[in-house]
Amino acid sequence: MGSNEQLPCEDLRDWIERSQAIGEVVNISGADPHLEVGALDEYAFREFGGGPAILLDRLKGYDPTHRILLNQLTSVPRIALALNLPIPTSKMELVQTWRSRVKSVGLLPVQRVDNGPVTENIQEGSAVDLLQFPAPQWHEEDGGQAALEI
Repeated sequence: MGSNEQLPCEDLRDWIERSQAIGEVVNISGADPHLEVGALDEYAFREFGGGPAILLDRLKGYDPTHRILLNQLTSVPRIALALNLPIPTSKMELVQTWRSRVKSVGLLPVQRVDNGPVTENIQEGSAVDLLQFPAPQWHEEDGGQAALEI
């Protein structure tokens, strides 16, 4: 790797941490999933033209470890980070890189592992509880959490 290159993000947690380090994430704690999450999303997009990513934690009525990430890919620096491009990257460089990579996309070989982040939380059978996850009501006539309770 050249001196300007960085290692790719290992996972979403790593991407969030790196995005926070470059000032691309606003953290909001205690939002209400009933319409407030949707309003925050709309406001950020309208007022800031995409604006910062928003990491919501300690959502009202949910396990404090459950979070919601909004507007992940609405800025060139965050997209560049996801594509492992140097920051700053111009919009043109971003488009050219994307077009080049799409042309060369291939299947990755299967790699079986015994553990990993995807196995941190497993529920099976009657232990499955979809209601534990935040299901915001983004707009007034959306289903939100009530739709899951049917």
